[in-house]
Amino acid sequence: MAPARREPSLPDEILEDIFLRLTTPSDLARAAAAVDFSFSFLPSPAGSWRVCDARDGRVLLSRSVSASAAAFADLAACDPLHRRYVQIPRIPGDLLSSSCPFAPYHDSVEFERFLAPDSGEEKDEPSFQVLCSVRSWYSAVIFVFSSVTGDWSRLTSISFLPHRAIKDPKVLVRYYACGCFYWVNGWDGYTLVLDPRDDMKLSLVELPRIQVTQHQGLAIGDAGEDRLCVIALDYWRHTLALHCRTWRNNGFGPEKWQHQIIPLPEPEYCWYIKGAADGYLLLKAFPWDSSQHQPEALYFTLELKTLLIERLCVSDHHICHAHLYASFPPPLSPPSI
Repeated sequence: MAPARREPSLPDEILEDIFLRLTTPSDLARAAAAVDFSFSFLPSPAGSWRVCDARDGRVLLSRSVSASAAAFADLAACDPLHRRYVQIPRIPGDLLSSSCPFAPYHDSVEFERFLAPDSGEEKDEPSFQVLCSVRSWYSAVIFVFSSVTGDWSRLTSISFLPHRAIKDPKVLVRYYACGCFYWVNGWDGYTLVLDPRDDMKLSLVELPRIQVTQHQGLAIGDAGEDRLCVIALDYWRHTLALHCRTWRNNGFGPEKWQHQIIPLPEPEYCWYIKGAADGYLLLKAFPWDSSQHQPEALYFTLELKTLLIERLCVSDHHICHAHLYASFPPPLSPPSI
């Protein structure tokens, strides 16, 4: 009997071109299996890296030297389609200590690294910025790394005193929509906003009052046409409560919040919000009653502009918080790193 014929493998260049042309979340999920998202091209051991953020075709990863020294984590920005990466230096200790006393080792301080959005300007060489938010009970400080200069600098800060509008800055979850970053936790009634277009200005903005029986945190997304959407998942009613309002120039428009309730499919399932990016919300659902110790989870996407819910995939891998890899460069574009 003749041996089974082995299918030829596709060159990396063809895989990259296919991947860049995908436009829907379902197509993207199916194609992701053909691309190396294990980041095996990073310095070994490759499995020690974890994803911090994904934006504009780049992925930011980190690995900590110890649990008690989060300030000194190794960082790498990479282009997974072209398998390129740049290692990013740590924030200098003197810069950190002068801006955030006791920050490097203090348990009540939260460090979060993420990618700044591209400016949209034409560039001769690829360049990018990495932001680092250092949050304590009393303030938030933003540092920025520029790939052009190769240096970190202190960018901006805001105080939470005297009213402590943000009760626990460590549990804030970050979202990006309508050109700004937002940090929310669902209980404070405020969001911390960073506007990259307005000299990286930090501000506190009041959110609408969420009227649900019990929600699983909040998410913020872009509903299109300059509409900011605050989403709460009603745990018991299996619905999404959407509050939308125009957002321009780091502020709300004159109209009131528009409220809408979206019923979810699979009423016998537990639902959770797992991420949001580029006008989409990622949702996870798994059975209330299951004999399995680790039941398979269903993942769905909700397009905020059309309110269309689509099933993305079924997986036995349970995601804590997703970084949606979207906003691809145009087809056949040069590497972003």
